[in-house]
Amino acid sequence: MSINMDKRFRFLILVIIGISVICCVLGVIILRPTRVSTSMDLTLYAFAEALRLNHRKALRSLVVAEQQGRLDAWVAHHEAFRCPFSLRYSLDPDYSRTYWVCPLHEEITGPPHCDYRFRCVYPDGSYAFWVDAVVTQRVEGKYQVVEWEKACERIKKEEEEQWICQSGGDNWSR
Repeated sequence: MSINMDKRFRFLILVIIGISVICCVLGVIILRPTRVSTSMDLTLYAFAEALRLNHRKALRSLVVAEQQGRLDAWVAHHEAFRCPFSLRYSLDPDYSRTYWVCPLHEEITGPPHCDYRFRCVYPDGSYAFWVDAVVTQRVEGKYQVVEWEKACERIKKEEEEQWICQSGGDNWSR
C-alpha cells in the first residue's frame, strides 16, 4: 500500500511540474515582444506596448528608420511602467484596459491612423498611457509604424499627478 501511495505522489508531482513548464512556455511565447509583423493590428499593439515599456530593441524593429531619433528621445525621457498587481483590483474589469480606436476605411482619405489607449487602476492610484494618430504602412512586405502624432502618460498617486507628452519630433510637455 505504501508503494502505491509513493507512485501516486510521484505522478502528482510530475503532473504539477509538467503543467508549470507548459504555462511558462506559453507565457514566454505570449509575452515576448512582437517584432515587425505582417499584421497591421499586431504591429500597432506591439509598438504601443513597447513604447509604454521602453523596449528599445522591439521599438527599433517596429518603426521606420526616419523615426529612430524620436524613439531615442522618448526612451531617454520616459520610464517603463507596469501596473502593480493587486488581487482585489485584478478582479475588477476596470483594473486594466487596452484598446485601439481606428477610423472605418470609408472615413479615411490618407493612410489609416489609429489611437491607442491603456489604463489601469491600482490601490495607490491610476496610470494612463495613450498614443494618438499612429500610422502604419507596408515596408518591404511588413507593417511598420511610419509616424504618430503624440505619446503621453499620466501617473496619479493619491493627490500627486505626473504626466509627460511627446508630440512631433522633440516637443515635450509636462
